[in-house]
Amino acid sequence: MAQKAKRSAAQSSLSRDLARLMNEITKLRQSVTFSSALDYLMTSREITNDAMEERTGLCRDTISRYRTQPEKDPPLKTVTLLCLALHLEPELSDEMLRLAGRNIRAVRNDILCRKLLREKYAWEMDDIDAYLIAEGFDPISKRYKLAS
Repeated sequence: MAQKAKRSAAQSSLSRDLARLMNEITKLRQSVTFSSALDYLMTSREITNDAMEERTGLCRDTISRYRTQPEKDPPLKTVTLLCLALHLEPELSDEMLRLAGRNIRAVRNDILCRKLLREKYAWEMDDIDAYLIAEGFDPISKRYKLAS
């Protein structure tokens, strides 16, 4: 009986997670542009431009432009950085990549971005940078370069 209760609780939790993700994806798709989606995600998570600057090392004004100017679609590495800073699940990162018009090509840096988005999205930026450095790659955040 306890096994059945655990399974039911796990299914309920999974159902809630799926519903939440589907709701977020729907809202991102309604956003139409990368800028409006970024603005929605930052606003819904109560993350200010200053807080995002702290997390990423990107200039506050640059973040503001990405949030307000639909024609400002950032490069893949920047989309990856923003998604990681927001701790977006891979499904949400996929939507952000699509809205930014970015496709993952079969080249090393693109595959690295995909791997980070799939495997390290829950990590803090300092840990991601340390991991990359330990593996012989450049850090992804601009913050690391500012602190060096």
